[in-house]
Amino acid sequence: MRKLPAILAEMVAGGVSPAALFHETIETAFVGMLMLDLKGRIQYANTAYCEMSGYPAASLQKREFISLEESELQPELRAKLAGLLRGEQESVRMDGRQIRRDGSRLWVHMSASLLRDAKQKPHAVMVVIEDMTPQHNAEDSLVEIEAEKLQVLEAVPEMVWVTGPEGEPEFVNAHWREFTGTDPTSEPFGGAELIHPEDRDRTMATFADALRTKMPYQMEHRMRHADGSYRWVMTRAQPLMDVDGHVARWFGASTDIHERKETEALLRRTEQLAAAGRLAATIAHEINNPLEAVSNLLYLAQHEQGVPPASQSYLRTANEELRRVGHIVSQTLSFYRESGALRFVDLRELVDDVLLLYQRKLDARQIRVTRSLENVMVEGAPGELRQVLANLMSNALDAMEPYGVLGIELRAERGEAVLSISDTGHGIAKSLLGRIFEPFFTTKKEAGTGLGLWVSKGIVEKHHGRLEVVSSQQREDHGTAFVMTLPRQEVLRRSA
Repeated sequence: MRKLPAILAEMVAGGVSPAALFHETIETAFVGMLMLDLKGRIQYANTAYCEMSGYPAASLQKREFISLEESELQPELRAKLAGLLRGEQESVRMDGRQIRRDGSRLWVHMSASLLRDAKQKPHAVMVVIEDMTPQHNAEDSLVEIEAEKLQVLEAVPEMVWVTGPEGEPEFVNAHWREFTGTDPTSEPFGGAELIHPEDRDRTMATFADALRTKMPYQMEHRMRHADGSYRWVMTRAQPLMDVDGHVARWFGASTDIHERKETEALLRRTEQLAAAGRLAATIAHEINNPLEAVSNLLYLAQHEQGVPPASQSYLRTANEELRRVGHIVSQTLSFYRESGALRFVDLRELVDDVLLLYQRKLDARQIRVTRSLENVMVEGAPGELRQVLANLMSNALDAMEPYGVLGIELRAERGEAVLSISDTGHGIAKSLLGRIFEPFFTTKKEAGTGLGLWVSKGIVEKHHGRLEVVSSQQREDHGTAFVMTLPRQEVLRRSA
């Protein structure tokens, strides 16, 4: 294949002048070519440039070349041409955006070279312009495709997150930001603090292992919601590999499964209660006869001649408590059934009776009791209400160290009887307050069954009342108070 210099040499030898040869060359070129004077004004524009810009050659004559460039790029082009004319460089290159005659945008790659005369003095600038618009349009299409992908990720009804190959965060969608109330920029998962403390080590270890092995994973953990609560989520993550088989990114999605987990937990508790109910029925049947025997012996002892009055009172109390034990054994693992007519109950008298049962324990631990008791009557089952008071006082005693204070307040308020039993213990964590009335949930570890408060709440609600709790773990003000609210006797009689 013959080279261009050889062809040009033949043309010169054939009588074609160098000027004509130059003109023919630039007119047939596929790229735009301009000749500028030393002030940057266009002296000549070839056909290719006129076609790509939409300007006829005559309208380009004497026009400042910089004026064709988009305004924000003009200072850069002016600076580069000025450096070229000062002889600092022989040629410069830059990418730019020029405006066609019809106002549309022309993406170009420009290279400008300084032309010197025979005495090596600068006398013109040759500018070669390559139209890069098709390539840029293709890149713009790719950008649009990526933008569409982001819109899809934003619309996905799950919490989507993307990290780099080492776990560095790159993207979270709107659902993630709404759920967490954060917009993570420096740590995966928006920071380890978003993970529940009990799940944090396990979750982060699983993620670290996935980064090491480059394997997908799936796990359940609790994550902090924007309202401060923790909710169960299912997190799945998949590595996205590049053409060389390396992890380019990690794509993850977290799904809120809190309602499902609560349903599963409720089902487990229901199964436990069913099993406990069957066991309770068996126990009640087996110990019924021994309880009757003890009850008969107490009756005989109570009617024995010469028993001191104080002992008579203790025996009566023991007999009443024994009957209550029999009732508890047969009923404690289910919500109480209505059993016969209700009676008027003096709550103040009931409180005094239960305090008497715990007097020995109070004295042994030197617990001080403060009481403020009004005379308030309610209608209910005395044995069941006694059980509620006993459970609440027992929990208060267990929560306190020696020398604590047990506070009991009973008052009539707007047609209701309000009984408060408080302690000066360490308090209950906020994260546990919402669960303390659940069956089999206990803060006493092996020492508790997790049934006392559940049964107590059931009894109170059966009496058309409510049982509530407030607690504080502050250093200067700590402790817990259970508040039982029941309709007063007068309210029930008017509604009868």
